Amino acid sequence: MTPAHPNRLVYAITLGLLAALGPLCIDLYLPALPELARDLGTETATAQLSLTAGLLGLGAGQLLFGPMSDKFGRIRPLLLSLALLFIASIGCALAKDIHALLVAHLFEGLAGAGGAVLSRAIARDMYSGHELTRFFALLMLVNGLAPIGAPVLGGALMTVLNWRGIFVVLGAIAVLLILLARWKLRETLPAERRSQGSIFSAWAALGQVITHRPFMGFCLTQGFMMSGMFAYIGASPFVLQQIYGLSPQAFSLCFAANRYWPGDCLPNQRPALSAVGRISRAEGRPDAGVCRLQLPAAGRRERRAAAAGTGGAVLHHR
Repeated sequence: MTPAHPNRLVYAITLGLLAALGPLCIDLYLPALPELARDLGTETATAQLSLTAGLLGLGAGQLLFGPMSDKFGRIRPLLLSLALLFIASIGCALAKDIHALLVAHLFEGLAGAGGAVLSRAIARDMYSGHELTRFFALLMLVNGLAPIGAPVLGGALMTVLNWRGIFVVLGAIAVLLILLARWKLRETLPAERRSQGSIFSAWAALGQVITHRPFMGFCLTQGFMMSGMFAYIGASPFVLQQIYGLSPQAFSLCFAANRYWPGDCLPNQRPALSAVGRISRAEGRPDAGVCRLQLPAAGRRERRAAAAGTGGAVLHHR
């Protein structure tokens, strides 16, 4: 562990919250999406583009904050991403039309990617071996729970707030994380270990990554699986609320129950955490299998052998 005697609980909570920023940016306002469309006077399809904008930001942000954290350390890019998250969230809350909202939510997704990237980078600096593998598995659990909890929290907030208030809450979460990062987290990447090249030099390696067939195969598999899920995410608020007449609160519970079934909940992912450790030891590599592993049927004893996870499995390629 790089820091001397860090507060493990504080680090675990803070890094878990950072890892959850991506799902929060996408899922927290889902129950309010029909109200958002009505208030801004836009069509359903245009309102759904806000999800697309957020996803584009999440993807682009990883390409930005990853190289930045290797060159400038972890804390400064983290604080920058959280400050951007606050500004973008307030921008969403104050949006006068759908176009302003789309731009603000694009930057909100960009900022949310910083939390996802830097939580893993800080964990990699702090831990090694099987301890790193288990901590990554913990972050996987957070990523599984956040898409369930975020819409439920959003539905609860809709009892006292409108859709603009939900983005204000997201801005308040950004402020809380800024305070935690500023006073509780320490720099984990010393100057001598930082990248000496420019940020743009890291992008040059993307050509090699894109031409790596096993990597692209896993990426395409993940992308096709996630595309179906996001079609459901974008359509479900309108179908369940406007056609079936569910309230935002009832929708959020229905959405959470539907996400619970594939195995994204904590009880069903405990076997995945254990499996990651076993794979790591069998491969002799601490990074084997830590990218993504879900056992959607692991909650049922008779189906635990089924390892076809909804999120796929990316193992170490020799």
